[in-house]
Amino acid sequence: MMVFLMAVYVGVLALLVRLKVLKNSKWVWLSIIPFNLLLLVALFIPMGFAAPEGNVVVWQPVTLMTSRVAGRVVAVYVRGNEPVKRGDKLIQIDPEAYQLEVNRLDAALAEAEQNVPILQATYDAAKESTGKAQAQLNLA
Repeated sequence: MMVFLMAVYVGVLALLVRLKVLKNSKWVWLSIIPFNLLLLVALFIPMGFAAPEGNVVVWQPVTLMTSRVAGRVVAVYVRGNEPVKRGDKLIQIDPEAYQLEVNRLDAALAEAEQNVPILQATYDAAKESTGKAQAQLNLA
């Protein structure tokens, strides 16, 4: 940066001498030294004290994603640093485990539906038995 500013200053001096605004003398060219000292004292030394130090922390908002279900991921539809909108598919979980659970629950429902007539008959028999015992109690 200091070299760039010095080059600009020397370029401006050369342009002013060429346009004959300044006289070509050693004092014009020696003015580079005070300009250099002025840059050093007024600009670069204070910048050394005010420059940030330490580790740089880059912050980016990140949304953590957790699943409400467990399972093996079979497809990922998004890549890193890719914006997503509400309703976009992010991943696909293997549906086989869930289908097995649905099949198991269907079988349990079918078994329960088959047990209904048996349980109804047991209930009716117990009701008759209760009525019979009530009649015997009344007779006794």
